[in-house]
Amino acid sequence: MRKLVKVVVASALSFGLLTGIGGFQPASADAAGSQASSCEYAKIYHTVVYGDTLSEIAAKHGVSVTSIMKNNNISDPNKIYVGQKLFIKYSTVKICK
Repeated sequence: MRKLVKVVVASALSFGLLTGIGGFQPASADAAGSQASSCEYAKIYHTVVYGDTLSEIAAKHGVSVTSIMKNNNISDPNKIYVGQKLFIKYSTVKICK
């Protein structure tokens, strides 16, 4: 189930990037010099499930445990909770409004 969700999300992001649907602007819109749009990078989050550790989450996303701890004000890496939503990093995908 977990892999299926990732594929669906990735496909939705790709579709949005190609069509401009869902708040995404095609690259040509940036070239046109749209003054009214404000762009920001998408954020990547991870929701903790039973058995997750910060080191596994960090390895999965290619970041350090320390960066996850700083981003989420975690003082003890052994204290994360099921259902906790952790900010991991900024994506390379820009969202323009």
